[in-house]
Amino acid sequence: MMQKRTTPPPPLDITAFFPELAPLARRAVRLHPRRGPEPGPGESKVGGTFLWPANEPWPMCSVGHAQTEPRRRQDAELLRGEAGTWGPVNERNRGWYVNGSLSRGPDPMPTGQPHGAYVGVIQLRAADVPELGFPEGCDLFQLLWCPRDHDHEEYSYRGPECRVYWRQSSTISEVLKEQPVPAIFNPDYMPQVCQFIPERTQDYPDIFALPKELQYRIWSWEETEAAQGYIYGYGSHLGAAPGMKIGDNVDWIQDPWLPPVLPVSKRWSIY
Repeated sequence: MMQKRTTPPPPLDITAFFPELAPLARRAVRLHPRRGPEPGPGESKVGGTFLWPANEPWPMCSVGHAQTEPRRRQDAELLRGEAGTWGPVNERNRGWYVNGSLSRGPDPMPTGQPHGAYVGVIQLRAADVPELGFPEGCDLFQLLWCPRDHDHEEYSYRGPECRVYWRQSSTISEVLKEQPVPAIFNPDYMPQVCQFIPERTQDYPDIFALPKELQYRIWSWEETEAAQGYIYGYGSHLGAAPGMKIGDNVDWIQDPWLPPVLPVSKRWSIY
């Protein structure tokens, strides 16, 4: 039976109170990742085995890891032995833990020398989410990252090192069956295998992505509504759709910020 997820209708039409929001509405594709049997290598999913060409080397991280990475170490020989026997990615989240307890942290890794495998995070087919905007001749999107912290001072960013691949699936005749497992990783950055249940909906920009004057008016309106006993708010019920999705309107958990793009005349695409 085909699973289905449906976003509840908004409790009111926010554009009746703030008409300037109407032209800012965008289509969003909520992906609704759910745990379950792993989809095939060529299917849309989180984690697991990706449609990776057998004749193409699996990416290895050569970017230096953050000096402030938590001081926890996994016994290398124990880890390598266990990594060879662990099953799906969602069973690999014991990194940095040995026998249920924390141990010394990994030494920061220098830049330039390959020292850890990337992991597959998200794979999307054009047939499932054409809204992603696939380049001509491509029908498969893959996001991989190194599941450790990395410092990018030019971006003021600390987190996984990411790589994106656009592919034409019909050109891959043989799949890399044994996809490497990183020796040391942050469990928070290891994806758990999920299937997607795409749903098309409409949302509006996050409150922090709106002009300041409009933000203040919405906050004032929310206070008035709350005083009358209503419990909904723009951020939680009426603005950007939450969760993993495809669309321009980010559900920010902090003030909106994107790393600078050079040249400055360009802007980031947000998915």
